[in-house]
Amino acid sequence: MFFEVEQINQNNHCVNSREKGNTRMKNLSSLIKLLLFTLLFINSTFLVSGSDDSSSFKRNLWFYSQRYAPDDTISEAFMQNAVSERLFIESSGYMLNPLSNSWISLGGIIGRINFVKFTNDNRVIIGGPNAGPWIYDNSTGWQSLDPNNKLTSNVSGAIAIDNFTNPPTIYYGTGEGRYGYTYSYLGNGIFKTTNWGNNWTNISNGLESDLKIFRITIRPGEENNEQIFAATNKGLYRSTNSGDNWNVVAGTSGLNCNDIQFSQQTNTKAYLTGPSPSHQTLKGVGFRISTDGGETFTIYAGGDFLPYGRTQLAVCESNDNYIYAISDYGNIYSYTSTDGGSSFYYSHVNTETNAQGGHNMFIKVALNEPNVAFIGGVALRKTTNYGRTFFSGTGTEPIYYDFHDMDFNPNNSDEVVVVNDGGIFKSTNNGNNWVYFNNTDQIPFMNAYRISNGLKLFAGVTDRGFAARTAISGFADSFWGTHDGTSILSLKFNPNIVIGNCGADDGRIRRSTNNGNSLDNVVLLPGVWDGGNDWIGVLTEHPTSPGYIYTARRNTGRTEIDIYRSTDYGASWITNPVFGSVSGTRSPQNFTFSSKNPDIVYLSTSGYDGPNWYTQYFKRALYKSTNGGASWLLTPLVSEDDTETIPNLYITRVVTIPSSNSNYPDEVYLTFSGFYTGTNLGHILKSTNEGNNWININGNLPNSPVNDLVWWNAECGTGQKTLAAATDVGVFSSTNDGLSWQLLAQNLPMAPVLDLEYVRYNNSLLASTFGRGVWQVELEGDIYIKEITSIPTNTTISKNIVICNGGELNINNALLTINDNKQIIIKNGGKLVGGTDAAFYSSNSWNGIVVEPGGELILNGCYFDQTSIPITIGGDAFIPSPSISVTNCNFLNNTAIGTITINNRDNVTINSCKWSYPGSLSVFNKAIDCYNSNDILIDDNDFNIITETNADISAIFYRLRK
Repeated sequence: MFFEVEQINQNNHCVNSREKGNTRMKNLSSLIKLLLFTLLFINSTFLVSGSDDSSSFKRNLWFYSQRYAPDDTISEAFMQNAVSERLFIESSGYMLNPLSNSWISLGGIIGRINFVKFTNDNRVIIGGPNAGPWIYDNSTGWQSLDPNNKLTSNVSGAIAIDNFTNPPTIYYGTGEGRYGYTYSYLGNGIFKTTNWGNNWTNISNGLESDLKIFRITIRPGEENNEQIFAATNKGLYRSTNSGDNWNVVAGTSGLNCNDIQFSQQTNTKAYLTGPSPSHQTLKGVGFRISTDGGETFTIYAGGDFLPYGRTQLAVCESNDNYIYAISDYGNIYSYTSTDGGSSFYYSHVNTETNAQGGHNMFIKVALNEPNVAFIGGVALRKTTNYGRTFFSGTGTEPIYYDFHDMDFNPNNSDEVVVVNDGGIFKSTNNGNNWVYFNNTDQIPFMNAYRISNGLKLFAGVTDRGFAARTAISGFADSFWGTHDGTSILSLKFNPNIVIGNCGADDGRIRRSTNNGNSLDNVVLLPGVWDGGNDWIGVLTEHPTSPGYIYTARRNTGRTEIDIYRSTDYGASWITNPVFGSVSGTRSPQNFTFSSKNPDIVYLSTSGYDGPNWYTQYFKRALYKSTNGGASWLLTPLVSEDDTETIPNLYITRVVTIPSSNSNYPDEVYLTFSGFYTGTNLGHILKSTNEGNNWININGNLPNSPVNDLVWWNAECGTGQKTLAAATDVGVFSSTNDGLSWQLLAQNLPMAPVLDLEYVRYNNSLLASTFGRGVWQVELEGDIYIKEITSIPTNTTISKNIVICNGGELNINNALLTINDNKQIIIKNGGKLVGGTDAAFYSSNSWNGIVVEPGGELILNGCYFDQTSIPITIGGDAFIPSPSISVTNCNFLNNTAIGTITINNRDNVTINSCKWSYPGSLSVFNKAIDCYNSNDILIDDNDFNIITETNADISAIFYRLRK
């Protein structure tokens, strides 16, 4: 999220600290009135701005509101229970063979980082919101600190490192330590590793569930460093045995604790802080001091340091007389003590927090210069005079916004690193200049909403618009999107056209005609764009009509949903919404065509109602049109026997699958977000009669939001299908239509999976995660093309490709590497189109293209390498077959002439092709071998046989049908 940075002159005159504190007391009530916060209780208190219009606020509305339905709450321990249910399912194994089919990371782009910490041997550890801990050293660069993906939570809250063990003992606290403004996802306690993350142990015995962990601190100077403290939203917890057991410190139970710091000179001194005890909603510990090593704390009685909201501390390591503190009053207020916490003086710091202080803020004092400290908010500020004034702390180098943490290298006091929403930055001169610390090693902390796989893989991501990835490179930012890129379509009828929709951008539709390399045009349609309601905009391509694209939004009066249509690939839209309006006050969420009959369309709606999104609002609905979207009827959401109404949960997806019932073209599936209580109400429902009744097929799925559902079957017909469900705790699969579910494959990190895409051209599944970028798993079986499909360049084909009846495979300007002995088979009714510079390559030998009777092949300007049988064309007198055209193609082979074989097939044209081979061959085959076929046109081909010693053998051999 970006904010314009405006430098504010600081108050430079000195005021007596006690007098300043008294003035603050008098003005406290007026300051509170200025705060634009609204209360929400979810396990622990959760603050969210009630009238903000920022990207973070709207993202929060979309992400969290659907998970709170239907009771405006996520009950205690629901996430931990869902994780336990997932682990139980995992114990029975995976659907795919772990030895050959595991999830692999396709990477991402850098996003928000929550914490950063140096080790004593100059390594750096960071953690992301749903990305887990990562580590950097000079020899390996950035690597996950959970290489085996065994952490059951990657929601990074805090970290502590005991450098006096070898390897160091690392404590990782999950559950983001922040309040409001952006989502604070639930964690699963505290974990510990003693071998650099190869194994992790959950050490949460005695901790409450659903903790936000703000700080983990190791008491210095103790034998074996066994005393560990955790500052949480439910109290200060203390362990005296390295985390094996925890107890809440007396007087802090149920109170918000944000920070605990020890003196490095006297380890009996400890300082604890959090929101004010009288805070309207957060109810914290305030500021307290311990003189017995953290066993007990005394509430600070002075009036010159008055914490209000989230509050943090920094104690100078080289001189504990100097203590800095910051507290959130909407903006950040700074306090400094020069007498070890006996008194403080105050200065206001403008960090452009704009009510974000509960979300992004830190305070850090230099190791050996107590007069130097940094404060991070939206902007970075620095003081060199003990906190009396602050100036810009970004130096001369560009740096991103929204700061979360900082650390100094214990071996080099001039080296400092800082983390924010744009990554990690390093300074080697105490913060005077900064360089990007992850410019060569990608850290895939990417929140990906939707993905679309065409000639490139596109992802809509938070803060960065759209990211794009080719087959041979990682993700890179795309400049044609702004704010959060959400919906994204790479059009199947013209894959060079990519259309995206950005959140917090009035729902503008952005379009590229050169595969996302640049922006062609932006369309702003009439109506209402709520952001939170409509965060993922509706964008749908018609399944059979090239150029037809659909979107939907509420009208200005919020009384109906207007359906907009483009007939020219999104270049222009019908802006007078006479097409297909729907009477309803909620926002459109899904627009789904029937898999067999495009006249049948489903539209789902959900949305909050009123000024506060956390009041009961989910009157979700499902509409159906039988005339292509021109008119709509409300579909009843009732159980199979009409006795039970479907639960009032947010509908995340509507999926249609061809039905074997001749009375109905489709089976229809609905997926739901939220957590249910009591009876298993189901997160996946199925209808076999076009939505008239619904069956719960949740099976043994964990009680977790289901965000998407895809399906496939590994053959050309309508045989057994596999379902895959994307949840907040993994991707699960079912081969018995939801009766039972398994985890699909191993190695996917624990992060919400928001989108799935089945990729036909390589029989794989893509998953976009909210925190760890995009992942891919290769599925078992051959590749079956059943619809219009394009293959991007630099793709390796490791299986046979079978083009089914109705399938069409397009290969243009693409280099395909085909594994040995694999081939492309075109079935009756299938079609392969190879355009300019389509190249089929193999390192040894592949088995070419086989055209079965009824199959269609059109090649122009293609290259074939390393196959003695590049094309085999078959026919059948009883099967009508389209014509075949092979023109301007090149056939290369190192060992033998590649032979095109035509058998019992008429109407074949082979024109202007060229066969190239070495001057001396061990094997000489005919270039074209035609048998029992008529109407064969072979003209202007170059067979290049001048140097062949067997030149009397004709390059062409064919026999007409008698």
